[in-house]
This record gives sequence, C-alpha cells and structure tokens, in this order.
Amino acid sequence: MAIRIDITKYEAVHGRTPRQPSGYQTSPWAFQIDQEPRPVFLVGRYSDALKRAKRRARYSVTVLP
Repeated sequence: MAIRIDITKYEAVHGRTPRQPSGYQTSPWAFQIDQEPRPVFLVGRYSDALKRAKRRARYSVTVLP
C-alpha cells in the first residue's frame, strides 16, 4: 500500500514544492503523520526526513510549513 504525500499546505505558504535549502546539509522539517494530533519534527535533508516520516506512517504524510 502506498503512502499518500500531501504538500499543499507547504506550497500555499512557501509558493514552491518542498526541497532542501541550498547551502544547508540539514534543516528541520515538520510532518503530520496519519492525522495524529501532534506534528512530528525531523532534522535532516528533506529527502531523508520524508523517508523517515513515511516509515512511521500507515496512510498519509503531510509536509507542514
């Protein structure tokens, strides 16, 4: 079963898709996983943080602004 990734909230605030800021090896990222009441904060490259969030999820991951 595929995990649904939602980036609409991030795009609405930043005006672009999420990506690692140039010049930074790591940065903080916030995710809402499976409608949990609290967001999950992960530090790392965007691609690595998203992979870790997807491993925790059963249904969906929302990238928060």
